[in-house]
Amino acid sequence: MTRWTEVSTKERTLMDDITPVLLRGADIKPYSDDNGNVIEGTPRTNGYSIVEFRGSNCKLVFGDSVRMYGQIAFQRDDSFVSLAGRVFYRGRTSLGLGCSISFGDNVYCGVDLQVNTAEGQSITIGDDILIANHVRIKGGDSHPIYDGVTGQRINPSRPVVIEDHVWIGQETFIMPGSHIGTGSIIGARSMVMRGGPIPPHSLAAGTPASVRRSNVHWVRKHTQNSFDLTEEIAPIFSPEEPAPVPRGSKLLTCDSCSFQVHARDEGDIVAAAARHEFDEPKHTVTTSI
Repeated sequence: MTRWTEVSTKERTLMDDITPVLLRGADIKPYSDDNGNVIEGTPRTNGYSIVEFRGSNCKLVFGDSVRMYGQIAFQRDDSFVSLAGRVFYRGRTSLGLGCSISFGDNVYCGVDLQVNTAEGQSITIGDDILIANHVRIKGGDSHPIYDGVTGQRINPSRPVVIEDHVWIGQETFIMPGSHIGTGSIIGARSMVMRGGPIPPHSLAAGTPASVRRSNVHWVRKHTQNSFDLTEEIAPIFSPEEPAPVPRGSKLLTCDSCSFQVHARDEGDIVAAAARHEFDEPKHTVTTSI
């Protein structure tokens, strides 16, 4: 029996009136129906390719060079997905009410990618992106959590932004509210959280992910099958050039080592400083605007 604990009687009646639509493989092509759902463009597909509409007024847009070897499910109404350019998509994507997910140009997705969002939140994935196997990108936690004393919700869904030229390592979790800057690298099995944006051109790792090195530059060439790898490249940044501080955040640095991390609010600043000073009792973290 279906449980409708989070929708009104009116919403439930409207959803009951909509018959879910399931499109597979070669049937994923330009499409429209009486519920206002639309597909634009035709991707290359296989037997694992599925598009599901369970609501109304949803739109899915494919660019000219998309390989879609996975699933996209519109669970509610008024949501939008765009795979705009050259995208090799392998995974499962699911959207709630009024959400959007966009993939830019030249995006490679490893196997078992999961991209999910809800409650009107967006996930934006930029151009020139490498996503390794078994990555999770989440705009929401799937289930609400409340403070038992105040009764207030403590885990609202939040938007996620992954800027251009980002490499995300295997089994990484990108959590609600995350923001990863241009040119950055996220180490395998890390968890990126909303505590502070990952600044551009950073190598970040850990749980929660923190910056381990700044002013890095990575290239798409694979070490197993490239014949023209070099031991060095021309410098891109000057030695004195500091890592850019994302708007609205503060930079935490250590007086005794290369530690640095960005954080937005006072609680995140205190937590980041406490974690480092616990690991390195003789070090002192300072904050700059």
